[in-house]
Amino acid sequence: MGDPAFVPSLGQILSSLRANPFQYPKKHGALAGTRGVEIRFKGAPYRLLYQIFREEHIVRLIALDERKSDRVYRRAANLLGGLLDDDIELA
Repeated sequence: MGDPAFVPSLGQILSSLRANPFQYPKKHGALAGTRGVEIRFKGAPYRLLYQIFREEHIVRLIALDERKSDRVYRRAANLLGGLLDDDIELA
């Protein structure tokens, strides 16, 4: 998770989500109920989309993909109906 090609690093993002998952902006429309983190990978814009389950103290990662042509948002919208195993326990 310390790949220098990611800015910020994935480790930094996961730490920031554990500390305060509400710090990143809310998404709207088909992605209402999700939030997004801006990331750069090898200079290209990427987004990490996630959901917060406050009562369970869980952050569920939905999608990490290039921002290009809104592909990450379409992918997240397709995945929201299924269950993912990438939950992060909140402190």
